[in-house]
Amino acid sequence: MTTIVALPDRIIADRAMVVGSTRVRICKIFHTTIDEQPALFATAGDSRLTLRFEMAMRAGNLLPDPDELNDKDELNFEAVLVTHRGVTYYDRNYAPYDVPLAAIGSGSDFARGAMAAGATPERAVELASQLVDGSHLMGEEVHVEILETRKGKKSPQKGTQ
Repeated sequence: MTTIVALPDRIIADRAMVVGSTRVRICKIFHTTIDEQPALFATAGDSRLTLRFEMAMRAGNLLPDPDELNDKDELNFEAVLVTHRGVTYYDRNYAPYDVPLAAIGSGSDFARGAMAAGATPERAVELASQLVDGSHLMGEEVHVEILETRKGKKSPQKGTQ
């Protein structure tokens, strides 16, 4: 299970994934380049849809083509992309929406609620991870990736960690 929060300058995610009955530690945040600018993206949901989306993003395709797999109601998929332009949320059909921030995955409602109650995004992911089966942090901090600017400097952090 997954909890990811995307802000204009960073993505925060848990690091746990359940494969069968085994919990493993993984990285859910990926680096790529869009229009010669650094970008970050993360996905949540069905592995077939996430793999296709990841391949499209790595190829610089911001509008992947959905197919019959995207129409299956039993398959979930969400993604976030953070670029120098801000945050883009993608739904199951890969339709993009520019948003000020996004929370995706099975812990997204918990994370949004925690942020609405005043938690930092990092703390919101921690709290949500405690409530969602399979996304516990496994004794680790949340994973934070900060968007690099064109000159190779980190974007300025907003808020506290």
